[in-house]
Amino acid sequence: MTPSTAKPEATGYAIDLEHFPGNTYWALFDDEPGAKAAAQEIAKTDVTPEDMLILEGPGGLQHIHPPGHESGLISKLVRYAQELGDFQIFLEACEKAISTGKALLVVRFVDDDHRGQVERLTRIAGGKPLAFTSRWTFTEYA
Repeated sequence: MTPSTAKPEATGYAIDLEHFPGNTYWALFDDEPGAKAAAQEIAKTDVTPEDMLILEGPGGLQHIHPPGHESGLISKLVRYAQELGDFQIFLEACEKAISTGKALLVVRFVDDDHRGQVERLTRIAGGKPLAFTSRWTFTEYA
């Protein structure tokens, strides 16, 4: 299956991201308060607010809220990625999950140690990491 023809799975949690930056951590939360709690804890580490965003709300991806400045790296990355055709599949899959009340926290990390710290904090707050599994898909894991 090519990127342009890939489709999200029915669950809404499989998305296409082969060429997305590898130093970006994704976690799915059952609700927005959980994602915000994790973001607050992560902000106490070396992560700057510009390197985090939360996708949430009844309007789905119409509500992209970086907890920092609009000019932040993640904000720019999202705006750029939205222009790519393949990223639309990612947005559609996220929107399915978000429209059911879930929230997605995205954090840019520096190295593997930092990634481990971010993952630990998101798990404590109830987040479910999203793991890249193959070309153009990633799935939720426990």
